Amino acid sequence: MYYNYLKSALRSLWKNRFYSGINIIGLAIGIAAVILILLYVQYESSFDRFHKNGKDIYRLDVTWQWERREAASSTRFLAPVGPTIKAEYPEVKEFTRLRGPFMDYFYLNAKPVKIGNILHADSSFFNMLTFDLLTGESQSALTDPFTIVLSQKTANRFFSTEDVIGKTLQTGNGDIYTITAVAQDPPINSSIQFDMLISFSTLYKQPYMHMGWNGGNQYITYLQLYPDSHADQLEAKLPAMISKYLGENSSIKFIIHLQPFDKLHLFYDPGFLFKQILIFGSIAALILIVAGINFINLSLAQSMKRAKEIGVRKVVGAEKTSLMTQFLTESVLSSLLATAIAVLLVELAYPFFRQLIGQDVPGLDPGQISHLGGLLVIALFIGFAAGSPPAFYLASMLPVKILKNSLFSGHRKNGFRNALIVFQFSVSILLIFATIVIFRQQTFMKNKALGFNKDNILVINLPTEDLRAKNEVIKTSVLELPGIQNATLCSDIPHRGVSANGYRPEGFDTWKVMWIIYGDADFLNTFDLQVTKGRNFDPTRPTDKDAYLVNEKLIESLEWENPLGKTIERSGLHPIIGIVRDFHFAPLNNIIEPLIISMQPERGGFQLLALRLTADDMAGTIRHIQDKIADIVPSAPFEYWFLDDAFDALYRFEEHVNLLFLYFSGLAIFIALLGLYSLVTITTEYKTKQIGIRKVLGSSVFGVTRSISKEFLLPVLLANIIAWPIAYYAASRWLQTFAYRVGISWWIFAGAGALAVVVALITISSQAIKAATANPVEALRYE
Repeated sequence: MYYNYLKSALRSLWKNRFYSGINIIGLAIGIAAVILILLYVQYESSFDRFHKNGKDIYRLDVTWQWERREAASSTRFLAPVGPTIKAEYPEVKEFTRLRGPFMDYFYLNAKPVKIGNILHADSSFFNMLTFDLLTGESQSALTDPFTIVLSQKTANRFFSTEDVIGKTLQTGNGDIYTITAVAQDPPINSSIQFDMLISFSTLYKQPYMHMGWNGGNQYITYLQLYPDSHADQLEAKLPAMISKYLGENSSIKFIIHLQPFDKLHLFYDPGFLFKQILIFGSIAALILIVAGINFINLSLAQSMKRAKEIGVRKVVGAEKTSLMTQFLTESVLSSLLATAIAVLLVELAYPFFRQLIGQDVPGLDPGQISHLGGLLVIALFIGFAAGSPPAFYLASMLPVKILKNSLFSGHRKNGFRNALIVFQFSVSILLIFATIVIFRQQTFMKNKALGFNKDNILVINLPTEDLRAKNEVIKTSVLELPGIQNATLCSDIPHRGVSANGYRPEGFDTWKVMWIIYGDADFLNTFDLQVTKGRNFDPTRPTDKDAYLVNEKLIESLEWENPLGKTIERSGLHPIIGIVRDFHFAPLNNIIEPLIISMQPERGGFQLLALRLTADDMAGTIRHIQDKIADIVPSAPFEYWFLDDAFDALYRFEEHVNLLFLYFSGLAIFIALLGLYSLVTITTEYKTKQIGIRKVLGSSVFGVTRSISKEFLLPVLLANIIAWPIAYYAASRWLQTFAYRVGISWWIFAGAGALAVVVALITISSQAIKAATANPVEALRYE
């Protein structure tokens, strides 16, 4: 029996191959979009699932609250927190701390090798987390100071082998580290990545590190609880510990939260990843729904052509269930064919998709049981979900109405069809609107005045002790080269944000968190920063080494009327000698915060040299700079980057989102137009005699075209009215995530709506005009 259903379905699909082909192509595009998104979601959801103790591990997150300021949170806190919690709370089985990641140069036989992903880690690291060792003992690998564990990739870079236990590497400042183990490279779906691990106990041997309760907030702490413990109960006890060790009189209130380790990547780490997945998943689902609506609409439209077939089959005794089975078989077969085509589309599009999202996501493997089963589930679900409404409708046709040719009288059927068209184009208009808003915000952020000049700024890293020790000589030497306008030594470049410390302004009893950049006397001139009151640093005045420049936001937050000459305390008193006009030293998602500029870095010296170049022969200028530095420090690495490129990289995610919206919008519109084209074609075929009679009676081509176009254009216009308020609400919520943002102008609504109407009108008119210009004699002979 089912073989006959299948044979009949194949015959029907082939007989109506034009419309069946449109249906299958639309479904294939929608299914391909869903497969791509599901693969991306599967990859992102797999992060950190391989850790055996993952369900019992939590990461500490700290929220800072202080007066007249918005709360801020960070996963980095003080070094003693982990061991104190373990010692005082029996729920905690183990802890481990991480510091980094950071980059450094290690020397083997006086040859420097750059290691780009270094972490300090406690000795419990390998006991808590599932990272396999190729050689060495997990219990003792990170116990002693100045011991290191290399990843397999790093060990091969240095020694071309993993048999390296007991060998040593040296840093630029002369510290010697002993290799105690080699770890397997972390999986790509691990949120903790490393090329080298340094024992955390090493930090306690560094004289410049503050490892007590008065130290810096630079340590990530993970806790492993006993299986029967409850994270929320432990979290409720932690304020007492904060009060005990940090005091109750501090102007800053610290609140500790415990974040589940297996959910960090999706829900807690930066990048709004879960929201991103929701957005992309929603778009893919909408595209699939649009394709499904096409299937329903075309099947219902073709019911006009299949009415006589159904009537005859019912008269000779066909039951409703057998007819439904027949039509569902056609639907599922179409879905299976569409899924097969979708797999081919995914294979073709996947390299581009990987490049677009910036992730090396594993591809589709139909040979895997899970992937094959998933494809079959998708195909069957879509086949039954999209095929059920038309199957039920076709199987429910009354033979009497069919034979009287009164089946399609009234507006109920057209009302359902038009409702589906409205939904399709509402989705299309929403996506067009979103694409325009995202593009405008992205353009605004890239072109907004930053308060300084980022063009033609070349930044040279000074990663080694030798380079930092001779940074003044390097600066003086490169300034002699043609093509260099200004140069400054500094600790940070204003683009990603800068470091923060605690300071006590004059007249205040409490310490306040403020951001700081360390730069020499040429910092303002190099970046074209403006002094609004007071003066810049003067290298001829020895006292200026202890002086501060501050931005306008700092003065505003402290409510100082006469700030010049006032002092700010941190390891001594620092007088304010000038006020700098506010500028953006962090991405535009963040508001401008109080900032200090100091000439005297606390430790380590200036680590960056920023140069403003002329636009002439930049490549040649860079070569000359490299030669100059090589003359001064022959073995030094030469690393550089351009500030404007770094700013472009900040907003790459928004660019990816905008491109995805653009492509998905195009897909949704294309699928909707495919369906609209088919509907108009089927409708004009059904009305062929009617059109012929109207033309014989004197109706013009324009009149016939207008009549047909009006029937389909009205749902598209209604889709605009429905889509606009939804689009406005969604765009407003998204824009609120930016501290600086564009407005939502009226022309965006008009543009999105007009684009949808125009392409729909072109699609409708192409078939309507064809029907209206046909020979009426041929129309009257139709059937």
